[in-house]
Amino acid sequence: DDHLVIMHDDTIDRTTTGKGLVYKLTSNQLKAYTLKNHHDVKNNELSIPTLIETMDLLHTRQIQANIELKLPEDLPENE
Repeated sequence: DDHLVIMHDDTIDRTTTGKGLVYKLTSNQLKAYTLKNHHDVKNNELSIPTLIETMDLLHTRQIQANIELKLPEDLPENE
């Protein structure tokens, strides 16, 4: 749905409470799952961050990042 998220893997299976390919899930579906073994003091649970959320956090803390974009056509199943 044209919302970029921060996720290392092609799927959410290993790192979240959900299952599926990242690019086949909407941002709302992705936000419904929480990260495994990560808890936020305020919210109790952390969800998959969007690129915008991450950039905002990095900016407020004056941190630089190297971001690698992965497009669905770059996935092994589509080669």
